[in-house]
Amino acid sequence: MDINYHLPRFTEHYSLNLLIIDYIKQHPEYFRDGVRIASVFGGFGGSIWNGGRNVPGEFEPERTKKILKAFNDRGIPPQIYVYKSACN
Repeated sequence: MDINYHLPRFTEHYSLNLLIIDYIKQHPEYFRDGVRIASVFGGFGGSIWNGGRNVPGEFEPERTKKILKAFNDRGIPPQIYVYKSACN
């Protein structure tokens, strides 16, 4: 049975999340069998909706591309907060 973890706040904890992902791949002997990072999730600073969550900061297009590429290159899909109204 696989244990799938989904790491939060992928933009704010970008370096830490990449460290964890790389460490699991480089040293699987330190983890139980089947442990994997299934995805990362969060939002980008400066977005006014962010699924109702406050993500401080300003939107930086180049940084955003760098972050998304780093996770995609590792086969980890980023899950971006859904921008929707709570009044459906």
